[in-house]
Amino acid sequence: MLNHYRRPNRTVGALALLVAALLLVPLSTAVGQNTYEDLQGRFAFELPEGWEMVLERLNIVYQFKGEHSARMVLTYLDGETDLAGAFADQVDNATSAGFTVPPPGSVADMTLNGCPARWAEYSSELDADGATVQMFLYIGAVVDEAAGGAVQYMALMSPTDRGRYADDLKHSFETLRLHDRPLTGVTDVQEADVAFAEAAAQPTSATTFEHELLSVTLPPGWTAEPGEGVTIAVVNHDDYGSLRIMGQEKDGFGESRDEIYMAMREGILESVPSVRTTRGPWDITSDAGETIVVEQMEGNITSGGEDIPKGVIIAAAMDGRRGLGFLVFCSADVTDDAVEEIISILKSLK
Repeated sequence: MLNHYRRPNRTVGALALLVAALLLVPLSTAVGQNTYEDLQGRFAFELPEGWEMVLERLNIVYQFKGEHSARMVLTYLDGETDLAGAFADQVDNATSAGFTVPPPGSVADMTLNGCPARWAEYSSELDADGATVQMFLYIGAVVDEAAGGAVQYMALMSPTDRGRYADDLKHSFETLRLHDRPLTGVTDVQEADVAFAEAAAQPTSATTFEHELLSVTLPPGWTAEPGEGVTIAVVNHDDYGSLRIMGQEKDGFGESRDEIYMAMREGILESVPSVRTTRGPWDITSDAGETIVVEQMEGNITSGGEDIPKGVIIAAAMDGRRGLGFLVFCSADVTDDAVEEIISILKSLK
């Protein structure tokens, strides 16, 4: 990426928003302004000609679109000053929706309008009902360490949209400035040393993921990476999909198990209008005696004009010390063996 880079995340409503933001869903077309300025003065940037904000939720997530299928999502993180963590969250969001991680050499660090920033641009092949669809992805993050805030950036393009918007969407990121900083451009570009760009060996035996709020046992083939903020961990399997574990102490994630479950379900329904229940909801009991509500669903994610079938599993649990949500994205034809392993992870909760 360095060779071709050119200079020219709480309420239950917030939980539903977080779930919805994990999928990039086309929105209604809007045309208009060329510059977007956050009303609170937290950030500003230039939009491609004819683009406009089409959705804003809770002053956190902002979605933008023009007349074609390409789209852009910005997320503001109040108090965030960890660039690596903010960027890693974007990688997790992309992989949860079926994209690969950025390959080695595709990630760059830089100074962007006076702030540290990280950027990647790469392509990934997604399965669309047996057909392979190539999509192009830009992801980035910029942090203002002095003011205490960060913006995450994501843009998704089909091959056709890449020809239309690639330079414009890169320019949008290059003009991103935080907290009334001046537009000084991109400097100090260098390749980023990121551990996630290296393929990790898959374990051959069960492993345990430990966190101050929970412990789960992972069957062979599953790996876990610690998350940031309300995301406790992202658990991945090369064949089965990605399981995101979210939670907070006591009632910080919702006042009851059912409230957490309904907020997650609302987020899925908002992101994937075609989703339908294929099993449940039903209750399972964890090794610690905790009752977990589970629902299995499926629906189509629309990317670049193509409908990509996806399977979804949501689950929620709560006891006196924690509230937890579990969100799985997998292929639509996920096997019974895969579901059994996912349920085994939920049952191992302690």
